[in-house]
This record gives sequence, structure tokens and C-alpha cells, in this order.
Amino acid sequence: MRTLIWHVGLHKTASTFLQHEVFPKLGGVKQLTSHGKYGTVDLMNKNLSQRDVKRIRGELKKRATAGTNLLSCEGLAGSAYPRRPVKDRVQILDDIKKVSQGFKPKVILVLRRQDKLIESVYRDYVRGGAVDDFDTFMGRLFRRWGGRGGFVQWFSFSAYVRELHKMFEKQNVLVLTQEGLKASPTHFMESLCRFIGTDVPAYHNKPRNRSYGAVQMRLARKLNILFKTRCNPRGLIPLRIVPAILGREVFFRLFPKPYRIPEAWRKELLELFSEDNRILKEKYGIGFS
Repeated sequence: MRTLIWHVGLHKTASTFLQHEVFPKLGGVKQLTSHGKYGTVDLMNKNLSQRDVKRIRGELKKRATAGTNLLSCEGLAGSAYPRRPVKDRVQILDDIKKVSQGFKPKVILVLRRQDKLIESVYRDYVRGGAVDDFDTFMGRLFRRWGGRGGFVQWFSFSAYVRELHKMFEKQNVLVLTQEGLKASPTHFMESLCRFIGTDVPAYHNKPRNRSYGAVQMRLARKLNILFKTRCNPRGLIPLRIVPAILGREVFFRLFPKPYRIPEAWRKELLELFSEDNRILKEKYGIGFS
């Protein structure tokens, strides 16, 4: 039976690095690109009808090889951004299982400690044109999930891992961490490629998306006021040029200090998720450094 491996995310967990630097170089593995193809947009956003499932399954079968196939789309684990959720991530998993009928499905998930994940999402949010300070941003996140309780539930990852094991069986699920990639790229890559069933390719361990530093974040929030973007619909000028300016190498050299969320928020987030992270470590062997 043909194997279909789904890399589902999360956002901000080195997905771009994997998609450009690793997955295309895997020997004996066909990478099924995900940019709007193979029903990934519908999987993320639409309650699939039987006809939709059949259509997506047919497209996958038509394009897949007889061996191992891999489809990477970080949005398939849901979005951590402060936009209204369209579809529950467990429902997405259920639909992935349906469209994978006729394949042996496997799932790769990369997690990140919650405070670091939210910090990275906020940097990306400002890079996308937002003007919010971090307190306002967190208020948006709380409202998106209907309050603090819903927010905590979404970022508590043990229940999601449990669902993955339940739907696809433990041996067909690989959960890694972005912290693990930074701490030991060799171990991360060996675990990843062993699960896929191929050798570790030659790759350049270099971040693909550089995050704004502390000075760039302050400048971006001020400049973003002028420009109309999806993150700032009240802007006057319908252009997105701030990233092209602040993303230049000279800014990273002049202002190397990284942006960090307020320490009070970091402590609160660590406390909020301490119990769930304990469960991840003790039950599933998944730890954050």
C-alpha cells in the first residue's frame, strides 16, 4: 500500500525550513506541494461533503507515487493567529483520515513551547502589518477562542497528540519540537528521516524566515499605522512595503537585540501550560527546553 505522510505544522515551528531545505531532498519520497493543491485549503476551511472527500482523494491518488509520498502544510494543525477559526483541528484530522483512504497515512507534528510560539506568532503578526502592542494582541487571542479558557484549551497540546494517536495509531505519528531542532539538529533530522523511511539529506541549517528584533518591532508598529493591510484595515495606503524595508540585512546588523515578550506575560504563560506540558513529557515523552 502506498504511504502518504502529512506534515501538519504547527505554524512557526521551522515549517518553511523543512519545506524548502529538507523535504524536496529526501530520496525516494515524492513531495506533493500543498499551495492550494490536493484540497489543503478545503481541508483547513471547509466542512467536507462526501463529494469533496472523493475529489481530494482522487487527486491524491492520481499524483502520488507507488512508494512514499509527503504533503506538508502547516495550516492543517490549525492556526495560532488572532483570526476567527474556520474549522476545528480535530475535524481536520478526521478529514485527513477520510481522504487518505487507500493509503497508509502517517502524520508529522512539530510543537513549540507555548510562550515561544506566541512570541513568534506576535512578531510575524506585526511583520504582517499589525500595530497592536503585546497586551492588545493577547486580548485578540483570548477573544478568538471565546475567552481565556478556550485559549488555554487550544494551546494545550496533549489532547491533540492523544487524538493523533487515536486516529492514526502511535507508530504512525511523529511529534518533534522546534526546541529539539535548535538543540540538536542531527538528532531531529535522524528522527524525522527514520520515521519517513529515508536517509538524512545534505541540507543547510539556516533559518528561512528571520524575525524582527526589538528595534524593528517598535519601528514596524509605528510605520504600519500608515499602511492598509489585512492586519491593519484602517491604514491609509494600500501597500505592504514595511517588511521590505525593515527586513534588510543592515537592520539585523545594526540592531541585533531580539524581541522578547514582557516577562510578566512569559511567566503567566508558563504557569498556564505547566500541567499540560508535564503530561506531554510524562505520557508522550515530549519535552520543551
